[in-house]
Amino acid sequence: MIAINFGSNRKKKKIYKTTEADRLLLERVAVLFMRGGTYHYVAKELGKPLDDIIRLRRMNTKLWHELCDKELEAVKAETHSKIEADLKNPILANRNEKLLDENGQTHDPQAMALEGFYENYYKPMKLLGRSSHTRIDYFYSLTKFNKWLGRQAKLSDLTDELVTKYMASMLDKDLSIGQVNHQRRIILALWRFAFKKKLIGQLPDIDKLREYKRVPKCWSMEEYGKIIAIAKKLEGEVAPTYFFGKQKRRSGLNDNPANKWWPALLLLAYDTGLRIGAILAIKPEYIDFEKGWLRIPAETQKQKADQTFMLHTSTIEALREVEPLGGYLFYFPYSRQSLNRVFRKIIEKAGVWVNKGMGSQLFHIIRKTTATYIADKLGGAAAMAYLGHSCMQVTQAYLDPTKIHSIRAVDVLPRPELPQPEAFKT
Repeated sequence: MIAINFGSNRKKKKIYKTTEADRLLLERVAVLFMRGGTYHYVAKELGKPLDDIIRLRRMNTKLWHELCDKELEAVKAETHSKIEADLKNPILANRNEKLLDENGQTHDPQAMALEGFYENYYKPMKLLGRSSHTRIDYFYSLTKFNKWLGRQAKLSDLTDELVTKYMASMLDKDLSIGQVNHQRRIILALWRFAFKKKLIGQLPDIDKLREYKRVPKCWSMEEYGKIIAIAKKLEGEVAPTYFFGKQKRRSGLNDNPANKWWPALLLLAYDTGLRIGAILAIKPEYIDFEKGWLRIPAETQKQKADQTFMLHTSTIEALREVEPLGGYLFYFPYSRQSLNRVFRKIIEKAGVWVNKGMGSQLFHIIRKTTATYIADKLGGAAAMAYLGHSCMQVTQAYLDPTKIHSIRAVDVLPRPELPQPEAFKT
């Protein structure tokens, strides 16, 4: 057996009942979360340990969604009221107008803090209904921009020269071109919206940096087989002790044996090519264990479309050995970073290649592997439809050419004919 310190192997049964105190706390968490707060921010605001907040949300899934839906309606109502107020706001009516504040002093709309513009205008109007990951992206991008400036960024800081210098500084810190372009995209999105609201007098003129085009790489069947074999030899439970450092792991979070949970997840990921977020959101009722069908609702998909998959019999058998918890088939009570960390340990134990710093892209290698072998047998169009991509150009970034048996240029190119030695004789 392979030991990766997954804690004890004992099965502990725990019956969880929601108390009134839990409900009130969860309601406060939902209010802060739906208004853009991260788990870390919510835990700090409420003065509760982060793992307690996550555990409470996971163990009350149905109640959590009800509270979030209720708060979403409140946010929508506030947004519509804000939009109506904006139409009467002279700042938005004339970008060049100087206004009088409560002290009778004139001020310029461009003196507004960029973070305040994001919180009061951009987030409620443009990010309504978007995932928390998107809001976190914007929050961290603004934080990095403020840190680089050494102060709070203002709308007046949105100039071609300053933003270009900021991009250059990120390149000097060895950030990848893709990361710099990502920061550029967020800042320019705020800039364009400020121009649309007539708070800024000009649009940005900053070109996107040209990125390197890498050849996609996926695992062979032998390599992926090694990974699953290591997963079947794991000791202990899915909820590992070391995720909380010196803190004691709370029992009852997920006591599924790791050597059952991980192989089932890896087989399902290969059969479907789903993103890891959609896999973790699978509920037991989505699967027809008798006929082998899996239905994925649009709500958990990036492309916002339903999908159905036929699962292999070996995958169905592996899924039968996983005990659903918290309303989900693959219940994982910790962060996505923790999941990636364990998966990387499994890959390294298997002796299979993996690039350093891939982070959240580790599970995407499985998606590329599925796409590549489908394209090899059925063509690129079939792989595009299976992954739910909008165009073939996106799918091409998933296909490993070394694993696709197609007619290659070297096979059809005629070979140069060298002259015979006699031709050089005089």
